Amino acid sequence: MTKLDRHHEATGPDGARGFWEEYRAVFDTISTEFTRSLDDDRGSSLEWTSRGTRTGGGELTYTGVTVIDVANEQGTGVRTYYDSAAFLGPSAG
Repeated sequence: MTKLDRHHEATGPDGARGFWEEYRAVFDTISTEFTRSLDDDRGSSLEWTSRGTRTGGGELTYTGVTVIDVANEQGTGVRTYYDSAAFLGPSAG
């Protein structure tokens, strides 16, 4: 996994775990509804909306898409694009 604000990739189970722990720390509560998916032998894309409360207060709703790359029936990459403007300001949402 590569975050756009980083210059290195997180790989393997430890990289994935660290990525998700850092992501989850932003929220007191979070839930995601998947609204559409597309699949073929090269991978999948998932559209979603997340709603929750940020650590320290403030409700937050944002949308995004996650792209999962597949080769030889194995996951080879995951990229997520989302509305980062929803995170601006103390009471964004």
